[in-house]
Amino acid sequence: MKIQTLLLTLITSCSISACSFLNFWGGEPEKPKIDDKTLCSSKKEIITNHTYIPSFEACKRLSEQGDLNATYVLGLLYTDTEILTSFLDPATRVDEGIAMVKKAADGGVTAAQKTLGTYYADEKGNYQEAAVYLQKAADRGDTDALIDLGTVYENLEQCTDAVKTYQKEIAKNGKNADGYFYLSLLYVSGCKDLKKDLNNACGYFALAQESQIKNTILQVLEYESQTGAAKNKNSVTNALKVIHEYEVKNPQKCQAAKIKLTK
Repeated sequence: MKIQTLLLTLITSCSISACSFLNFWGGEPEKPKIDDKTLCSSKKEIITNHTYIPSFEACKRLSEQGDLNATYVLGLLYTDTEILTSFLDPATRVDEGIAMVKKAADGGVTAAQKTLGTYYADEKGNYQEAAVYLQKAADRGDTDALIDLGTVYENLEQCTDAVKTYQKEIAKNGKNADGYFYLSLLYVSGCKDLKKDLNNACGYFALAQESQIKNTILQVLEYESQTGAAKNKNSVTNALKVIHEYEVKNPQKCQAAKIKLTK
């Protein structure tokens, strides 16, 4: 009788989820199965959760079923050299991953279009192709792609197009716009089809300081100081020195430019 009472007490004193007959006799509750979509949600989630192998396998299954978002994530896994050396077959090539990203981009995956555009610009120096994919991403609502597209136009020396692109980003993001900062830098140096204009440079930088990207500016300056890039005459650090010196000598002009640019 005492044994029966003890068993009854143990069984009824815990919830079904926390304590089952299986647990009581030393078994483990079955863990809920994570579906492929969750495992292949994003590269960031995969890295955060350290689910490299199951996520890779999930992405591969989904990709083979025609899921372009999965194809994109799988492509990112293929192109990450650290992940490649950690668990993927050494025969795997980064080019395969880029081909997957391109397939997803051509299929309309916005993130893949932006990734491919920045890849063409930063890794290949193919700014014409970069502009094509970044424009596609921008057309699908990716405002960050507008900033990347603007810098691509600068590299193509199509700076009037760069100005228009940065202004589009400003129109979409307002106080959160990075475009103010990039326009200020662009007007310091000028370009093939855009005259140097320190009034505009000063006015846009004043707007950038008021925006919520102030920390971004500080991070760029810190990065340049740490890497030695500030010694380059075309660096952001030197551009902002030019703006500051102009502002000290022409405070009224800068204020007038700022007011004019907000209209």
